[in-house]
Amino acid sequence: MSCLPESAAQAETGKAGAHGNDQRAEAEQALVALGYKLTEAAKLIAAADAAPETPSEELIRLALRVAGGAKG
Repeated sequence: MSCLPESAAQAETGKAGAHGNDQRAEAEQALVALGYKLTEAAKLIAAADAAPETPSEELIRLALRVAGGAKG
């Protein structure tokens, strides 16, 4: 077990991409809290077509735009 913070440990082991998955999971849970089903939330986030390193706040915003049919 490492004494490094999780993000530093991930970077050292080449698992920095896992952070993007954490952001997506956090965004999914936020959408579920807003009343979406988990499958709907996952589809909305996928449809947002954001970069892997996109923060969860931005993923949520983009997913809600997709849900509302907004462009841009």
